[in-house]
Amino acid sequence: MNGYEQLYWLTRLDSVKDMVWAIFGFSVAFVVIYLIGLACAACESENTLKNWKAAFKPWKWAAYSLLVINLLLGVFIPSKSDALLIMGAGTVLEYVETNKDLQTLPDKAVEALTEWSDNFLEEQRKKGQYRD
Repeated sequence: MNGYEQLYWLTRLDSVKDMVWAIFGFSVAFVVIYLIGLACAACESENTLKNWKAAFKPWKWAAYSLLVINLLLGVFIPSKSDALLIMGAGTVLEYVETNKDLQTLPDKAVEALTEWSDNFLEEQRKKGQYRD
């Protein structure tokens, strides 16, 4: 996969995640409607309860499976900003681990770089250009 394809899919992750959560919401609504209808039908008569269960039987397991699958997908698909952070930090960490020159940097230089990056991020938060 080349860089253009990676960037394309990274920019689509937010839309995919939104769609997954929408399907999850519809699945939850379906399950709630089914359970409310089941409770109401149980109060009326046994014949009504059988009809209600028969009407939802083909859809019930599909709704439950969609609910579980979309919950898992919603949790494990990162947002675009998270994916960019993962790719960027992963690339930097891989570079740092393989580069011998960076491993010999003095501790004071690393501390200064950390302090500078913390100050930079704080300024960006104040401007509203960066958020956690």
